Amino acid sequence: MAGTTQTDVGPLVVIGACIPWEGAHVTTGRKDRKPWEDHERWLEGFATRRWPQNSEKTFVLGDFNQRIPRRRVSKRTHELLVRAFEGFTIATAGDLSPAPGPAIDHIAHTPDMALVGDIGIWPRRSQQGETLSDHFGVWGCFERYWDKEQLRKAVMERMNEPLPFALDERTPAGDEYERKLAAAWKRFYDKHDESGLVALGILPKGEPENAD
Repeated sequence: MAGTTQTDVGPLVVIGACIPWEGAHVTTGRKDRKPWEDHERWLEGFATRRWPQNSEKTFVLGDFNQRIPRRRVSKRTHELLVRAFEGFTIATAGDLSPAPGPAIDHIAHTPDMALVGDIGIWPRRSQQGETLSDHFGVWGCFERYWDKEQLRKAVMERMNEPLPFALDERTPAGDEYERKLAAAWKRFYDKHDESGLVALGILPKGEPENAD
């Protein structure tokens, strides 16, 4: 199940998934499957969708019914999972403190999104002792991920004028900051040299960076 919602970073695609568990239709239901058969069929089908290709701001989340890295599952079955989610980052891989162990619920996202902080845990039971699930859930906060080239393009698109300050004799000699700022914008605009803007704290230092 998939939907698109508007957020402060633009439209966000969310795909909710429940990958069949090991025993789906093996000893219950239709009883016409071998262990992991429906699970593997789902992964093979999902892999043909190639969701991450040319995709932005896309999440796939839900019950994947596998731990990451591999535990208690054949190498072939786990490789199908890895192949199906090639191009996604799985934010919930590994041990998630204070969870009791690795998750089978997961959050996968396209690389243009970045996790902020740690993955949170939904408990199996409510504070009132009501059973919510047979396993714990996960949640996280994410923001738009920018590298330096993306940030440079965004700044250029927002510039109404080539230079916000005039660099000439009329600039007061005592206003050193504005002279540096004007010179930095000129280098940025003419030569894509952001070093002056980085030094003034207008553009982030290093690459890649996170920024809203």
